[in-house]
Amino acid sequence: MGERSVREWLVITVVVGAAVALCSGAASTWQTPAAEVPEAAPQASVRPVAPRPGAEPVQQQRRELQAGEVECNTTEKVGYARLVEMEDQRELGSVNVVALRDWIRFTPRQAIGAGWLYVDGYEPVAIGWLDGGCLEQIELRERPDGWLTGTLSGAVPGVHYTVGTTRKVAYLSDGSFRVPVVAGSPQKVMVTATFGQLYLTEEQGEVTLAVGEEQEVELSVPELPALGWSLMEVEDGLRVMALLPEGGAARAGLEVGDRIQLVDDAIAADLDGREVVWDSGPLAVEVWREGEVLTFTVTP
Repeated sequence: MGERSVREWLVITVVVGAAVALCSGAASTWQTPAAEVPEAAPQASVRPVAPRPGAEPVQQQRRELQAGEVECNTTEKVGYARLVEMEDQRELGSVNVVALRDWIRFTPRQAIGAGWLYVDGYEPVAIGWLDGGCLEQIELRERPDGWLTGTLSGAVPGVHYTVGTTRKVAYLSDGSFRVPVVAGSPQKVMVTATFGQLYLTEEQGEVTLAVGEEQEVELSVPELPALGWSLMEVEDGLRVMALLPEGGAARAGLEVGDRIQLVDDAIAADLDGREVVWDSGPLAVEVWREGEVLTFTVTP
């Protein structure tokens, strides 16, 4: 076996040993379910490998290799990710990670190495790389969840609501919800109302739950337009996109699809549609409907 093969085997042995040691540290790190992701990478230990006679020290070989870009596949879609590069028991520092769907790309300090990968919403995972790729596909495991349950106060018929946390979302059908929450760290709670062209989100504080914990809350809904309509700006005015069944615009006689030409004698095409939507009224509007011009007074 030539000198080149000896070096390669020594390097691969060190990298694999480092990745295995990091994985062992990851398992012990997550024995306590409620613990947060450690800010510093756990300490990994690698059993020294004695070089064969005539071979250069492994660390010297690794320094001489020029680091290039590394690409790795993941088992899940990745959003925000951060890599902490390790060498034996030393932390070399963070490495910027570009994440796109189910793969990541980064340029480490060393061409052959190992480190801890932190992906938002998943447990930390030890990885190793060699020749521009990871030693194996990166398996991501979601952090354990708690549960947020409850009801929405003030839900309006005809509006679609969702309740979400930083990474999870639940769709409501009857005003009640049960949404998973990533355990062990603060998670924002948001309620979203979708009504016609309007997409309204309201943040309602934070929760921190332990693994398996279930917390019951009552959440309020985002405020809707006082006149009960959703409008879209079009070339020749404002088009009615949605109406609340009990809202002022519906009571006045407007219908979905009506094109508003005038608002209080002002040309609708010249107005800011958002200001008209959120106006508290009353408003006199002139609309075009199937060849007819109709006038209405819209009140809350």
